[in-house]
Amino acid sequence: MNEIVKEIFNGIVVAFIIWILKQLAQKIIDSISIRSQGLDLTGCWFAVHGSYINKNIEAIEIIYIWQQGEKIKYRMEQYVNFEDIRRVFGGKGLIRAGVISSYYYAVDKASKLIGCMNLQIKTKSASNIYLSGTFYEIDERKKGYSFENYPEDYYKLYRMELDSKRKIRLKYGKNVFCSFMEVEKYIEQYK
Repeated sequence: MNEIVKEIFNGIVVAFIIWILKQLAQKIIDSISIRSQGLDLTGCWFAVHGSYINKNIEAIEIIYIWQQGEKIKYRMEQYVNFEDIRRVFGGKGLIRAGVISSYYYAVDKASKLIGCMNLQIKTKSASNIYLSGTFYEIDERKKGYSFENYPEDYYKLYRMELDSKRKIRLKYGKNVFCSFMEVEKYIEQYK
C-alpha cells in the first residue's frame, strides 16, 4: 500500500514539473514572437475626448493593453466630468498591418453597453507613437438610440507610465484611479 501512495505522489510531482516547463516554454515562445514583430503596444494608454451630443461632457479613458503577437486584450476605465464613478470595460482584438480592430463590453453584468474600436498606429516621431481612430457604442437599454458616427481621427490614445503604486493596484484588479479629477491631474504630465 505504501508503494502505491509513493508512486501516485511521484506521478503528481512529475506532472507538476511538466506543467511548469510547458508554461515556461510558452512564455519564451510568446516573448520571441513579440520581439520579432518589432512593435509592442503592451502598456497603459489614455484618451481625452468629449461628446458630440453634449459639449459640456468630457471623458478620460485609461486603457491597459496586453499584446501577445497579433492578439490583444485590454481593460478600459472610463471617467467623466459630471459623475464621480468609473466604468470598467474588458475587450479583445487583433492587430494586423498597423490596424487594431477590437470589441469591448461592460464588466458590470447589469450594463448593456457594448462597443468596438478601430485604431491605426501613427507616429509623431520615431520614438513617439500614438493610436488614432474611431469607436462605436450601443446601449441595448436605449431602444432606437443610435450613436453618432465620430470622425476617423476623433479618438487618440497616448502612451503613459504608471507609478509603482498604481501598477500594483492594476495587477490586483483594484481602482487605479478614484475620480475624474485624479486622472486629469495625473495625465497633465503627458499633454
